[in-house]
Amino acid sequence: MALVGRVKLGLLYLHETFEAVPDMKLQQEEFRTVSGEPRLTVWAWGDDFDSFETALTTDSTIAGYQRLSDLHEKRLYQLIFLKGREKKYLYPIALEQNIMAIRVIITSDGANLIPRFPSREAITAYHEACQERGISFQLQQLYREKPDDPSEQFGLTPGQREVLIRAHKRGYFNQPRNVTLEELAEGMEVSSSALGRRMRRALDTLIDQTVRSNRDGSDDES
Repeated sequence: MALVGRVKLGLLYLHETFEAVPDMKLQQEEFRTVSGEPRLTVWAWGDDFDSFETALTTDSTIAGYQRLSDLHEKRLYQLIFLKGREKKYLYPIALEQNIMAIRVIITSDGANLIPRFPSREAITAYHEACQERGISFQLQQLYREKPDDPSEQFGLTPGQREVLIRAHKRGYFNQPRNVTLEELAEGMEVSSSALGRRMRRALDTLIDQTVRSNRDGSDDES
């Protein structure tokens, strides 16, 4: 059974921006890569938006930004990071270790994470990656995932659950589709064929555990 934790990390990026708007808070919505370019989508609130956007234009840790939505009290942004600096970020080790971020809040004090770790070895690998990058790491809480978690209940692996969630959020199952399998795969840094196989296995498992599930032991094939 997987482990869920509460982790406090030092600030990874946007140091200059947070100096300008120290009360701004960011909640991670999605992290993906486009043609090798890391992109982070976040909701922002808590400080002056004009000052925030001005600071973003000169922040040396990002290549640019796009405002995606404005709900007055909060705004949705896509932050575009510099290419070729993957070794400075933590997402490669998270993908490698199948670590899923359930919730991420970024403030001037650092990042507060609720991550899902598949094993204690994954926690160790993530901690070591933070040390290599000079990022402080504090594990504040750790507990075993509840048995009624959907991924456990329906027999999905963390990777299978992640691909279904990402595909659904980005409109892969819409008609017509909003994103191709190749674009999904690019964001997750796997081949489209590997992602397709993972998705088919996930759907097969989900159907077997839900639509075809028959708890009284009978199997009606009519």
